[in-house]
Amino acid sequence: AVALITLIFNGTGNNALTRYGVGERCDSGDNCYTHLCCARMTEREGNKCREKNDTIGALCSETTWPRRRRINAYIGGCPCAGGLRCRVDPAGSHTCQQ
Repeated sequence: AVALITLIFNGTGNNALTRYGVGERCDSGDNCYTHLCCARMTEREGNKCREKNDTIGALCSETTWPRRRRINAYIGGCPCAGGLRCRVDPAGSHTCQQ
């Protein structure tokens, strides 16, 4: 029985993780469905699964939280999707651009 349990936990990889939908709490992007990201809008707000931005001009972020950590969670929004890149626009905001 122990060997079977070990095989299940080690053999399934990230597929064994519970994944959550939009608005659900998360610790990292691995906790969210693959089309979502784990982000908080402010330092005091808790992490939630959010939609990745796929609209040109939509606000975006590539800043991870906690800062300087390799955790797949962002502050200020999600990175862009659909081939768009998160860049600083002329007004100084980070927006999704081609």
